[in-house]
Amino acid sequence: MCYNRNIVAAHRRSSRSLSAARGEVMMKLTGSYLLAGASQTSANELHKLTTHTDKNVRRRVADRKRVGPDLLNRLAEDPSAEVRAAVAANPQTNLGTLLKLADDPNPDVRFSMAEDHNLPKAILKLLANDKNTLVQWRANMTLEHLWNC
Repeated sequence: MCYNRNIVAAHRRSSRSLSAARGEVMMKLTGSYLLAGASQTSANELHKLTTHTDKNVRRRVADRKRVGPDLLNRLAEDPSAEVRAAVAANPQTNLGTLLKLADDPNPDVRFSMAEDHNLPKAILKLLANDKNTLVQWRANMTLEHLWNC
């Protein structure tokens, strides 16, 4: 099979351009991800990162140990269940936000809460009566473990 040299050369140029563009996007995402976890990141920058297009960046903000309740409340409304679950797991999340998340429409968020041994027992008791039987089971298992310790 014979290939036209011009076509092959154009393909190589476009492949390099595409690779460079992918690399640039990855650097931006990686930079934002690292910024979201860096201890010196300002509150203003964290606020901007809560609206980042990549859910992993938003989840990284929710995972931070030092993040304000206003940002956690904002992230509790995130479209990504992974981000909302990270908010629920953050020890800085206030009781009101936890109550809201205990009624999250996604059972995965509620299940992740039900297996959290650091969650207030009152929230675990709510989850023990969840509409989803797996969430109920997990919350009851967590409560049983806490009572036996």
